[in-house]
Amino acid sequence: MKIKSLLTILFVSFLPHTYAQIYKTIDENGKVTFSSIEPTIDKDSTTTVEELDLGINHAAMTTLSSNLNQKYCGEIRLPSQSKNSYSSKYFINNVISSKKNWRASLVRLNERIAHSSKRSIKVAKSTYYNSSYKNKLNSAQRKSTDSNLKQMRDLRCAINWSETQNGIISEWKATKKSENIRLSEIKIKLESNIITQCGDEPIYDPTLRTNAAQRKRWSTCSRKKRKEIKRIDRELRSLS
Repeated sequence: MKIKSLLTILFVSFLPHTYAQIYKTIDENGKVTFSSIEPTIDKDSTTTVEELDLGINHAAMTTLSSNLNQKYCGEIRLPSQSKNSYSSKYFINNVISSKKNWRASLVRLNERIAHSSKRSIKVAKSTYYNSSYKNKLNSAQRKSTDSNLKQMRDLRCAINWSETQNGIISEWKATKKSENIRLSEIKIKLESNIITQCGDEPIYDPTLRTNAAQRKRWSTCSRKKRKEIKRIDRELRSLS
């Protein structure tokens, strides 16, 4: 029973903090197992299931802090924004890409904590290690777990902050879409005006004696509008 109690304490100590609920199951032979999924028990079975209250705050996250107008979530420096339009675009793209990276990091961190927890339980069950060495392993594991959980709280804080920027992102995307449509319509009108005023661009054919003169006339006629089209193309690329 002492060994079972020790394993239970170790399991709870190193359990990933992302599990919503943990179930302790004792079967008919007295075997104890733990699971994050509620087990299905037959009505006639003597197996017992107990919900463990681990006292875990699933929403735990680092408190947002500021230093010289720069915001932080623990060790994570959050994207900042200035007043010019280019910075707004950079800020939005930075928030979107950072959020994606933070979520991926949180998934990897959860997997790392789960793996460490399983390893700790395996060490506790093993008879290969003496008690002194087990204590050293457990101490090192606790330090690693504390560091991982701090990173987890920082990441949760950063992801939560990025969610507060959704309104700004949605407004920016709507403005970008509207501007994209407006510029595309102007480009179509300019291209149409070139055809109306200058005709279609002559194909390049050096075997035709009049080809060079035709292309030169068309180029001179359409130069101003083609310059505007290139400018619009640059604006459209900047919106992508």
